Amino acid sequence: MLANHFSSTLPPELNADYHAILRVPGFSQRSWTIADPKARLWCVEATQKYQTEQGKIDPKTGKGLITVEAVMTRCSPLVEARVDLEHMCVTVEEPKKHFTQCTVEAKITVQRYKAEMDNEMNFRYQPDSKFGENGEQIYRASKQKTQDIEPTDDLNETTRTLLEAVSAETAIAVNEKIQDADALSR
Repeated sequence: MLANHFSSTLPPELNADYHAILRVPGFSQRSWTIADPKARLWCVEATQKYQTEQGKIDPKTGKGLITVEAVMTRCSPLVEARVDLEHMCVTVEEPKKHFTQCTVEAKITVQRYKAEMDNEMNFRYQPDSKFGENGEQIYRASKQKTQDIEPTDDLNETTRTLLEAVSAETAIAVNEKIQDADALSR
């Protein structure tokens, strides 16, 4: 999995829930993009390792045998994820009205690619046409909570606790959408 974009206005410690969404069993985590030559190099190395484990060795090189089928099996899908998180907390202090309200909006864009290789061993990644629109699907969630403020409450602590709660709920909501769509499965 390639997570090449993470943008957030949340305090850093609240980003952990969103990073956890992208940690999926069966996917290696990388910081490069699909266009990076490292994506191709990773595929070749992963295919050779896979073929070696299967006992399919190239007699000339002594390394795992690179075949079209092996590349398609080992290198697909490749997933890129872009995470955009925004939050806003406001405090209203009017006569007879004292409250804090926090909103968190999450947008996770998942792009899936399939490895393609022709018989001349020309390799490339193409958007997975069976996933979303042209290989891309966007998942969004937005949650908002309001908390009354009592005269004895610490405003910063109340806002902080409220933001933690609404951020966690948003992460759960966007993760459920991704899970329901089976977007991060091999």
